[in-house]
Amino acid sequence: MKLLAHCVSLSSLTIDACRLSSGFKVGNSVTCGQGIVNLSVAHNQLGGAGVQSLLQTVSTDCLKQINFSGCSHLDTRVHFSFSTNISQAFIAKCPLQLEIVALSGCGLTDVDCSILEPFLSSCPLHQLLLSCNNFGSESGPVLARVVSSCQSLRLLNIAGNPAFGNDGLLPLLSVAAQLDMLDVSGCGLTSPLPPDVVHLQPLFQCRSLLSLHSLSLSNNRLIQEDWDAVCKAWKSLWNDQASCCMSNINDRHFSLRAPAVEGRM
Repeated sequence: MKLLAHCVSLSSLTIDACRLSSGFKVGNSVTCGQGIVNLSVAHNQLGGAGVQSLLQTVSTDCLKQINFSGCSHLDTRVHFSFSTNISQAFIAKCPLQLEIVALSGCGLTDVDCSILEPFLSSCPLHQLLLSCNNFGSESGPVLARVVSSCQSLRLLNIAGNPAFGNDGLLPLLSVAAQLDMLDVSGCGLTSPLPPDVVHLQPLFQCRSLLSLHSLSLSNNRLIQEDWDAVCKAWKSLWNDQASCCMSNINDRHFSLRAPAVEGRM
């Protein structure tokens, strides 16, 4: 990485899937990355310690986008909390200015979600990507507080968290009206859905502030009756100007679309 030490004007650094390990460092932070806005090191076995070390060697003064997806260590014998290290590094090094945070496939748990909450809630986030982790229902209220605190947040993706379930979705749905897009595909939703969910009642309660125009519920174990009821509620919510995209029920592909709210994208 000697070359990077001479890239004093570098604004975007992407080193995805390059077999980087926990000992990786970019170089001298005094000479490298003074203006980095976008940092992506996804799908490298950095682990929490590696991410922490990386953030300590790159200037974060201008950093607005980070992608550490798939950076958890694959050796399960190594005991550490990925998010404990990463959140400590954020607090120590990152100004509260991140707009896009991608931490998909990092093995994050409910405990990890709570650890990250104060930092995420303080950032002017536009996109928060947390798919394919290990969040359970306890992360629902935590993520709901993050969404409520981040009025600028437009996209939340928590797809592929199969333990999230109905109990996790309900508190999140209560604040989802301010989002543009919410993806809860493969989040372990099961029939029968709670009445407030199947009728999208929390969204109706915030109808005057409604911005949500894309809701993905694919790959969940819902019966046809629940799909039909959710679709009916969605169309009613948008005065029949919305659409429901559903392939064969056995394919479990189900998404809801509505016209984008002008000025919010």
